[in-house]
Amino acid sequence: MPTTRLRITGVVGAVALLLGGCGGGVEGTPVAELWDPCSISPQPIADLTLRPAPVSADDFLPQGSEWKTCTWRNDWYFLTAFSATVSAKDLGNDARMSQRIQYTIDGRTVFSFVDRNSPESSCSGAIDVRRGAVELNVRTALGEAARRPLCDVAKEAVVAFLPYLPK
Repeated sequence: MPTTRLRITGVVGAVALLLGGCGGGVEGTPVAELWDPCSISPQPIADLTLRPAPVSADDFLPQGSEWKTCTWRNDWYFLTAFSATVSAKDLGNDARMSQRIQYTIDGRTVFSFVDRNSPESSCSGAIDVRRGAVELNVRTALGEAARRPLCDVAKEAVVAFLPYLPK
């Protein structure tokens, strides 16, 4: 009996050693994390004369997608960067959007659109990135009037953010 117990202990120990030494990790290609907009370099925030501290940051999971957001404030508008697991084209083609325009910056396609319910106070530019898209939305602050065309400001935001976005 002691010999049998010794053999079983030896076999169990050998199996544990083999399994422990094999790595035992998950096989396959690792999934990239969704880009966190609040992790952007301070440079584009300064270039756009936004206040350096974000006013809000959030993660949310609407049906069928994943999102991360970060919002900064200027004197008269808010800029919200949305990182999503859907494409830039899908963001612009959402039924709630209108005035869709497509243009290219540094060889990358940008989709511009406005919220159908607030076309005078909001404009977005969206671009595809490694794991989905980034949408940069410019919205006038409550009680403020747009001092410049919002889609021009959104385009400037895309230009400022572009070098810092995942490809």
